[in-house]
Amino acid sequence: PVPHLYPLEATNPCFIGSTRIASDLGLLTIAEMADSEAEYLAAVDGRVKGSAGVSFYPASPAWKSRENTRVLRLVTKEGYTITATPDHRFFTPQGYVPLEDLQPGGQLLIQCAEGAWSRNYQLPNQAEMAEAIATMAQAGDRASRHTVTRVDFVKQYEHIPTHWSHDLGFVIGTLIGDGWLSPTSHSPTGMVFSKGNPEALELVHSSMRTWFGAGHLAEREAVYQLTYGQMPYRFFASLGVKAVPAHQKQVPESIWQAPRPAVIGFLQGLFTADGSVNLNERKRSCSIRLASASMRLLQEVQLLLLNLGIASRIRHRRPAGLRSMPDGKGGTREYAAHADYELILDKSNRDTFLEKVGFIDPVKQDRARSFIYSKIRRSNCETFTATINRIEEAGQADVYDLSEPQTHSLIANGFVAHNCGEQWLGPYENCCLGSVNLAQHLGPD
Repeated sequence: PVPHLYPLEATNPCFIGSTRIASDLGLLTIAEMADSEAEYLAAVDGRVKGSAGVSFYPASPAWKSRENTRVLRLVTKEGYTITATPDHRFFTPQGYVPLEDLQPGGQLLIQCAEGAWSRNYQLPNQAEMAEAIATMAQAGDRASRHTVTRVDFVKQYEHIPTHWSHDLGFVIGTLIGDGWLSPTSHSPTGMVFSKGNPEALELVHSSMRTWFGAGHLAEREAVYQLTYGQMPYRFFASLGVKAVPAHQKQVPESIWQAPRPAVIGFLQGLFTADGSVNLNERKRSCSIRLASASMRLLQEVQLLLLNLGIASRIRHRRPAGLRSMPDGKGGTREYAAHADYELILDKSNRDTFLEKVGFIDPVKQDRARSFIYSKIRRSNCETFTATINRIEEAGQADVYDLSEPQTHSLIANGFVAHNCGEQWLGPYENCCLGSVNLAQHLGPD
C-alpha cells in the first residue's frame, strides 16, 4: 500500500454478525456461517447480471474480518434494515453505491424471487428433549439416588416430534401470535383461539394431543384457551420460543433453519392468529396485515416473506401511551401500552401470499380471495425495490466477510449487495495478481 501517493479504499467492506445471508440452506447469520467454517452457495439476485430470479453460486467460508469497527445502520421506509461498514456497497438502479454515499429517498434493490430453505428435517433439540424426558421420568428419592424410571411417563411422551412438519410450524406460529410461555405459571404453555376460527383450534389441539396429551381446554367468553404443563414448555423453549412479553417477541431461532413446509406453517399460524384482511370498498383496495407490538418480530417476518418472493412494508400504527382496555370485570380502565406496528401486504404480494401461505381461517382466506376474483385488472407487479428512509451511526461492532467470486454479489438482510474482498486498493486499481511473475522473486535458496 502507498497511502502517501493516493487515497486507499478498503475492498473488504463487512456486515455485523447478525446479518442474515440468503444461502442454499436458508437465511443464516454471517456469524454462524463463520463459526461453522463451511462453504455455502450464496443466493444472487439475477438483476446484477441482467437476468431475472435468484440463482446460487459457490461462496467462500465466512470469516471475522475486523473487531470493534465503525458501522452505519440503513433503514428503509418499508422497514428493511441492515448494519454494515460505511464502505459496503449496495445495488441501486444506477449500480453499486457505498453505504456512506447513499441518500434518503434513494432506491435500493431487494431480493426479487423465492430463495432456498434448509433441507434438514431433523429437529435441533432431540438430545435436549431426550435428556429432559429421562430426568423428569425419574421417581423416588433423588437425594439417596433410590429412583426408578416411570415407564408410563416415558410412554406418554413417546410421540414428541423429532422432525419438522407443517403442523409443528403452525403450532409455533400460533404460540408466537396468540400464546405464551411462562415458566412460573401453573399453565406454563398456552394459546388462545377465537370462537370464530374452529379450524385453527382443531389443527393445533389435534397436534398437541398427539405430542403431549389432551391438555386443558377452557371456554373464556369469546375465546377458547388451551393450556399445557412443563413438558411442552421445555419443548418449545428448546426450539427458541422465548418467555417474553408481546413487545419482545421474535421469530424463534430454529425457524431460520427449518425446511420450507415448516416455515410456511409458521407464517400461516402467525397470520391466522394475528393477521387480518383489510378491505376498502370505496378505494377498491384490499391488504393483508399482521399486527404486533414487536417491531423486531415484524422485521424478521418480513425477511421470511421476502425469501418466499413476497415484499412487504411495516407501518407504525400507534405510539406508546395510555389506552382504554377491558379490565376483566366487565368494565374498562386505562393501561400503559407499548407502540403498535403492522406489516402490510398488498397488490401482487397479497396475491402471492394467499397462494404460497394463506390463512387456515376460511373467513379471512375467502374474503381476500373474493376481492382478487372480483378484480377486472391484474394486480400491479412488485418492483422489489426499497426507499431509503435514513442512514445513522450505529456505534462499533465486530464485522464479517464472505466472497462470492462469480458475480461478486450476495443478498444480505434482503438487500442486494456487493460481496467482500481482502485488499486495500487505490482508485481504479484491481486485486488481480495474474501479472505477478513469481519467478522474479525467487533467490538461489
